[in-house]
Amino acid sequence: MEEYFPEGSSTRGANLISAEAGTDQTPEIFVQMGHVSGSFSYTNAVEFIGNGQYLLSGNGDGTIKLWETQTGREVRTFRCEDDVTNLAVSADNRYLLSSDMSSSRNINLWNILSGEKLKFLHTHIEMSCNGYPVLFCNNDKNIISGGGEGIIRLWGTESGKIIREYHADSNSSIKPDVSSIVLTPDGQFVVAGYRYNGQEEIDGMMRDVTSGDLNTIKIWNINSGEETAAFNGGNGWVEALSITPDGEYIISGDWQQDSVRVWNIKTGKQSAAYHIGGTSAIDISAGGKYALLGGCMGFRLIELSSGKQIRVVNKGIDGWVRSIKFSPDGKDALVGDDSSKPMLWDLQTASLVNEYGGYTNQLETVKISKTGHVMLTADDYNDAVSIWDYQNGTLLKTIARDNGSIMSSATISSDGKLMATGGWNGRTSNAIIWDIASSKPIMRLEREEESGSHTAFLHITDDNNYLIWAMQSLSLIHISEPTRPY
Repeated sequence: MEEYFPEGSSTRGANLISAEAGTDQTPEIFVQMGHVSGSFSYTNAVEFIGNGQYLLSGNGDGTIKLWETQTGREVRTFRCEDDVTNLAVSADNRYLLSSDMSSSRNINLWNILSGEKLKFLHTHIEMSCNGYPVLFCNNDKNIISGGGEGIIRLWGTESGKIIREYHADSNSSIKPDVSSIVLTPDGQFVVAGYRYNGQEEIDGMMRDVTSGDLNTIKIWNINSGEETAAFNGGNGWVEALSITPDGEYIISGDWQQDSVRVWNIKTGKQSAAYHIGGTSAIDISAGGKYALLGGCMGFRLIELSSGKQIRVVNKGIDGWVRSIKFSPDGKDALVGDDSSKPMLWDLQTASLVNEYGGYTNQLETVKISKTGHVMLTADDYNDAVSIWDYQNGTLLKTIARDNGSIMSSATISSDGKLMATGGWNGRTSNAIIWDIASSKPIMRLEREEESGSHTAFLHITDDNNYLIWAMQSLSLIHISEPTRPY
């Protein structure tokens, strides 16, 4: 295994969350049994805060999660109107900038400490395939955003008004998407990557518009609006960008030509190209020696000067890597992929350190027993019931129903020994009573309903002798004398 020497960063400010934690009125989570997102969700964006004690993930279910890095504890949820695509943290770590795929209010400014949404911006332009790339600039006094139609916009953070626009010229009727933006270290310039996404009529036929010989990397002077450089002609679109800490080199990646290219920012000349697979996300280490390259089903740690692959992780990644970041100490990589769980990987050992969240399907029911410290959660997507020790968050067992019906209700007895599940198969409603210790059903009831209604409510009496079963009508079933053995 190649040696790796982590390059830590000391430029980011200290954490401010814990310093003022007393102002947060959100109830504290003392045990977490997985992250409940409500639906399948990508992790589109990840960011560390300050020295890495906390991290943020932007998700495809419209939420942003604030996590405690070491413990995996979920601290706060920020709710957006649609899929969250990009995140940026202010230099003082107090504010969060997010963009999402909604048709309005698609760039939001948040107070990280309180979770309050302070402001929203409506871009009024078509979004790119990557959503709206966003950054703070000019010491957080301004916001810069990309999107569709080849337009970058500069906003006043306080006023929320557009100050300037930067328009990419195109010989095509299809305007390029601004797929990625990064700032030079001095904050004077923004580097933008472009890609084309559409069709136009050529010689009487509809054809995909490609980048062709067009320059798909451009550098703009933020204050004057002048385009100062353009390059990457003939190399296709740009999916991801990063810049070295000294501001001398730009790294671009794409999955169209399976390449990563290193550019001299002063001359616009390509200094290196590594054909090591499609690249969808890039981050550069604090010292500029290494780069993380996210791709399909994995990521790589490379030495920038030589292209040597130091680490390759090609397991445990779901689909494309959508966002990747070095930890502030350079020892770990934070990865967001096509799953709902951001992951932290040790770069020395290429092993998974932690993943955040993990329960991604819809909960139909949550019930807690009166004694025995047992909690039931019912998942209608997997048609399964989970039994937990709610004092420490331990999953005790999962019981799969697998009876060909949609689960609509579940309950647990007071002593935690029995449970009941109810559902509907399109013809009949059913209720099943289970012995939790053996995970086996002890009684099954079915009832035809002309209206096709399903089981709406179940309750086991405290003495475990009766089941209350509600549909359109209410039934009291004697459990000790089942009318129809299972």
